[in-house]
Amino acid sequence: MKIRTISLLSVLAYFSLASCVSDPIRNYSSGHFGSEIGHVERFEIGWYDDANNLDSLSQLATFGFDFTMPYVGRGDVTKLDRYFESAQKTGLGVYLEIPRELVNVRDKALSDFIERYRDNPNLRGWYLYDEPEQKLASRPGILKKAYAEVKNADPTRSVSLVFGILRLAAPYRETMDRLWFDFYPIDAGTPEFAAMRGGRYAEKVLSAGRLANKLGKPLFLILQGYGEGKDGKPQFGRRLPTAAETRYQFYASLLGQPMSLAYWTFYRSRPEWVQGILEPIIRDFRSRFPNGLIYASTVGLLVSGPRCDSIILDNGMGQRWLLIVSRQDEVCSIGLTLPAGATFIAGESVTRLELDPFGTSLLELSSN
Repeated sequence: MKIRTISLLSVLAYFSLASCVSDPIRNYSSGHFGSEIGHVERFEIGWYDDANNLDSLSQLATFGFDFTMPYVGRGDVTKLDRYFESAQKTGLGVYLEIPRELVNVRDKALSDFIERYRDNPNLRGWYLYDEPEQKLASRPGILKKAYAEVKNADPTRSVSLVFGILRLAAPYRETMDRLWFDFYPIDAGTPEFAAMRGGRYAEKVLSAGRLANKLGKPLFLILQGYGEGKDGKPQFGRRLPTAAETRYQFYASLLGQPMSLAYWTFYRSRPEWVQGILEPIIRDFRSRFPNGLIYASTVGLLVSGPRCDSIILDNGMGQRWLLIVSRQDEVCSIGLTLPAGATFIAGESVTRLELDPFGTSLLELSSN
């Protein structure tokens, strides 16, 4: 999408999701400025990791994250028992990957695995398969049977699938409760914001939200948290996001109205990036949104200037912010006019916002 300057006031396109306490679903229905369009009781942020990395759990808890999704390999129960013991000490939740070899079995091995861990208080849910749309061994018919067996053994917890190709996810609708989508666009050797230009990142996030709405599934977004390895060389042709890209990636992802965010993957990331760049963004977000996150409509917001996206974020504690995400690759000035009856915290209904390239801004709104 080509970025262009809008010469007249325009109504910003909006997007919405229906309200649900734990698993929000989008319905893109009409509303008014500030009306609730989605409610996440506890907005969590986590990391993929490896079940062998017990020390990672205490680090992630210290950094302020909420859960992990550890790759389990062949699912050695002694290893997993130790992992859950460590998770319980740190308070981190665990989305538990089901070992691949159990998905296609025709005996009780899968249900035995589920029954072994289903009562663990740190278990958040089940991770059935990683990018099944790219493998013949995980066709929808195969996973539908595995999904049924998991739900029979543990009907209360969610079953998730992660996809890398959105257009191939629809046939798996009946094999999951939650849709996860991974997207790692920041390539090695590219200049800053190359992956965001033309609105590519924002459009991908919005597409994920629309697909989740169509399939009737809550959305988890998996963000890029890896690049150069310990040896300084790119992994899988990627580089770590810069500080500005990391902030943009985090806040632009909220445009898709996800239930949770996670980063891939802790054992391929760099501690100095996690602590020095990502952690301050997470802690700043948590200072405003310590628990839940309510998405609200921006219908009626008038915008003058370059293309941007917006959504209202409410912390459920009487405070709400208008999130503005620029699609401009240079410094820009954006005029904002709130609809009648709405004002910013200082009392004005009109403001002009100066944004850096692909900048983001949270503008607090009055509570009345």
